[in-house]
Amino acid sequence: GGWGAGQSGVERRLAAVLSFLAKDMKLLNDEKGLRYLKTLILESSWVLTLDPEENLKPLLAFLKQSVNAGGCGLTHVKAVKAICAAPSLFTHSVEDDLRPRFKFMTEEAGLRATDAVECIMYDHVREYMRFFAEECFLGENAAKALLRSDPRALDKDLGNMRASLKCMLDIKMRPEQISYVVAKYPIAVMHSDFEGLRSKIRYFSETLSLGDAKTAEIIFKNPEITSLNLEGNIIPKFRYLADVLGFGADGATKLIAGGGVVLGMSEEKLGANALYLLAIPGMTQVAVCDLIVRFPSILGYHLENNLKPTVQWIIDEVGEEQVARQVYMNPHLVGMSLERNLKPTLAFYKIHFPMQSIEVMLSLCAISLPGNLLPKMRLIHRLGIMAKFGTAEQPGIKCIAACEIGDFCSRAGISQEEYQAERTRCIADFAKEFPPPVLKDKDGNWINKLDGPRQKIIAALNKRNTLLRLEMESNSREAQSAARAEAANKRRRNAFGKGGGDSGDEGAETQGESKRAAVDTSSSPDDSLPGDGVYKGPGYLELYGDMTTLPAPPVGEGGEVIRNGRLGVRKSRFKSSLE
Repeated sequence: GGWGAGQSGVERRLAAVLSFLAKDMKLLNDEKGLRYLKTLILESSWVLTLDPEENLKPLLAFLKQSVNAGGCGLTHVKAVKAICAAPSLFTHSVEDDLRPRFKFMTEEAGLRATDAVECIMYDHVREYMRFFAEECFLGENAAKALLRSDPRALDKDLGNMRASLKCMLDIKMRPEQISYVVAKYPIAVMHSDFEGLRSKIRYFSETLSLGDAKTAEIIFKNPEITSLNLEGNIIPKFRYLADVLGFGADGATKLIAGGGVVLGMSEEKLGANALYLLAIPGMTQVAVCDLIVRFPSILGYHLENNLKPTVQWIIDEVGEEQVARQVYMNPHLVGMSLERNLKPTLAFYKIHFPMQSIEVMLSLCAISLPGNLLPKMRLIHRLGIMAKFGTAEQPGIKCIAACEIGDFCSRAGISQEEYQAERTRCIADFAKEFPPPVLKDKDGNWINKLDGPRQKIIAALNKRNTLLRLEMESNSREAQSAARAEAANKRRRNAFGKGGGDSGDEGAETQGESKRAAVDTSSSPDDSLPGDGVYKGPGYLELYGDMTTLPAPPVGEGGEVIRNGRLGVRKSRFKSSLE
């Protein structure tokens, strides 16, 4: 006669519940459903005492009801999964509790329906939103973005989060610092062991004598440091830097004070890269310490694929006596692709700016060749406007490289649409000559680099921080625009002199550049002809077309190539840390 026929009231209710679980929730249809049913009965046996009509069926209907009708809009499978993950939902009233709470989470807090269902049992969403918006200084929009991207925050103890926040306030972290840390790394205030956070802060501030202000700066620069273990990571890493790598207590303290990035690296990777930098001819411990503080990501580069090949390439270009200076002054070069960026860009400079020193060329190798240099040079040659950007024979290297798009289009007499069209063509030509690198996914399939897992994580972080960044920058946009305009005007004055862009025979290489030069050009000049010995990949001449036919540089009485219009040696401004 079916479920519960001829049985007592309790037995009939039990039979009705089992019928609901089997027929309505369909937990007997497959092995996964049977596992759900077993777990539900063993861990939440009280569900069997509920009334199906009052408690069970309304919840399932609410979860499966469309969003337009006021429900959660879940499929049957997702609705069953949500119920089995949180059986306590059966004890809540749909109309009085769950539906208003779901509406608030989706419409006001901005959570996705699936995330809202996972957090729907919480009745403190408003209080948590106020905590992040007001106490953490995020503002309402950024607080909603944080909860939307990281709903697990609703599962944390609010008292512990307030205690972690107080640790930051005790060292006088500014509101903008706290808001940035919480938005970028919410775990910084989600510690269950806030006493551990207080101990780490005390270690940096008192034991290492960095003070509260510097400790606040370290947390601001590297919020992940708040999750590191003091006894198992931070203290052993300090001793490794001081004793094993030989930086000493002062050097190790300086490296940590530079942002604390070294604390999150493995000793194997940290030691390999740091020891290689120390082995570069002419490099000192003080210089390596300064270099890591200024450019900590150099420790994260692959030793065999990035660091060693690039340093050897720099040695081939400038010699061992200059390699330490170039690595110290231009550490960003180490992280760039040798075959797709550095070699083609330096070849471009050698062809079009043969009178310029190799040191200046290297300092400008980070500028995009297909997206900046190549379209500008093609337009200059096509329009015959060389004199507007330097001398009649050769444009100024910094005038071309550092010229903003608006200024370039204004001087060239073209629209930005024409420039962008040429830039698009150059990027396409360059991509054919130097295809972008590809990576493999976890299944071994080749994927585009932009679709890699790291890029997806970065995209998710950027999406979460977008509202916060806009809110923080909205009040300073006009000031930033004015500062950029002033900087552009200053560059033009320095590059072309006070008389205007068309004056002077030396163009961009006049007094403005000589005052701003920050590299030494004392290395012996290359006496080969322009283009000789220059890297040229397959189809290189087809890529650059007729732009390779430039006059040879002038030579002195002894046959030396005259660079920058003179034979003299520019005074070095290299820092004393390498001396």
